[in-house]
Amino acid sequence: MNSFIYSLVNNFSLITNIIFGNDKCIVCNKFCFYSICESCKSNITANYISYFKVDQTNFYHFDKLYFNDVYSVSNYSNLLPLIREYKFNNKIYLSLFLSSLVRNLVNKYSLEFDLIVNVPNHDFFQYTFYLSLNLSRIYKKPLFNIISLSDNYQKQHFIENKTERIRNVKNKYKIKNLNKANKILNKLCLKLNKDKLNILLVDDIIKTGATVNEISKLIKNNFKLINNIIVVSLAKA
Repeated sequence: MNSFIYSLVNNFSLITNIIFGNDKCIVCNKFCFYSICESCKSNITANYISYFKVDQTNFYHFDKLYFNDVYSVSNYSNLLPLIREYKFNNKIYLSLFLSSLVRNLVNKYSLEFDLIVNVPNHDFFQYTFYLSLNLSRIYKKPLFNIISLSDNYQKQHFIENKTERIRNVKNKYKIKNLNKANKILNKLCLKLNKDKLNILLVDDIIKTGATVNEISKLIKNNFKLINNIIVVSLAKA
């Protein structure tokens, strides 16, 4: 249903924007489609994107890391205007450009994965889901939308303290329909002729790593068929 809604909203917005001419580039304010013009895409890619592996010393505050490696498209300050418009002003068109940046990151480091898992959020527009959906279409890999978030979750971007951020996400995630999920993983292993599978875990912003470590812990504790969990994000804060 999320995939259907995403496609429906995208198509409806595109048609209305063509009729009324009200879609403008969020950077230069010129008329364009998909909320960012080709010139600004090129400028951003050339001057504000760094594509890097996050050093694991950034996660010294954890007793144990449940993910393997973390990669980021850029630093948060470089992508702040794009992320702000995408997340808080519902410019969902930007998922197409942003997911292309994640694709470049994956390709640069030749990341190998068998399926994609998105970090969930409470917003109507599931931002990481749409990024993951685009990546699923690009790489022809299944999107495993199995993580749900509890209703009493406080949004991480309101919390600055590392200890509080780790405490905030503890036990706030759960697996949707565990038995069904395990059956799907078993079938995928048989299809790919593999004993274990590698996951590409997609998040928008990595700060302390509390969210992705909690979700990785949940995955590792519930699925014996998972080997590596590779985290990719739009930005490192």
